[in-house]
Amino acid sequence: MTNDRSLQLIIGALLLLVLILTRGSHAGTAYTLPDATLAVMMLGGLLFRRGLLFALALAVCVAVDAFAVGIAGVSSYCLSPAYWALLPTYAVMWYGGVWLAERGAGFRFAPYMTVAFLTTSLAFVLSTHSFYLFSGRFPKAPLWEVLQHGWEYYPAYLGYTLMYLAGAWAARLAVRTLADARRSRHV
Repeated sequence: MTNDRSLQLIIGALLLLVLILTRGSHAGTAYTLPDATLAVMMLGGLLFRRGLLFALALAVCVAVDAFAVGIAGVSSYCLSPAYWALLPTYAVMWYGGVWLAERGAGFRFAPYMTVAFLTTSLAFVLSTHSFYLFSGRFPKAPLWEVLQHGWEYYPAYLGYTLMYLAGAWAARLAVRTLADARRSRHV
């Protein structure tokens, strides 16, 4: 196995571990970190691009949710027909990362954070309003009323995702800086 392949496996495993460790709570609690799923999806698209890895990440999400509801006793309130809307929600994040990678923008700060903001905002609209429209929990609400709900969650939804993505950006910068300093000492 080459060093590049080993590094990819390590990074992929770390992303999946972050997904597993944070998926249980959207906003975090005294005992849990906020959900990093959106950030993991964008980073996965940026770093890996392959659809198979997207499918693996989706499978991990479903498995964690099934464990949370079936074994850990978490409320199943969000498990409804609208749960399927998470597929396009996560795809938006994944393909935002792919878009950055294909344009060579990668971790360049301005494009990276712009795409993070735009894709997270679109993911919010998709997931939140799909829940209000398709969950069956609000059967008589007119469309205009549905579109007005859920916005109180947007700051946390955006903020936590950008926090994780900014952390990943800073970590990558630190690793690059250390690697460059190490190389310059050995020249």
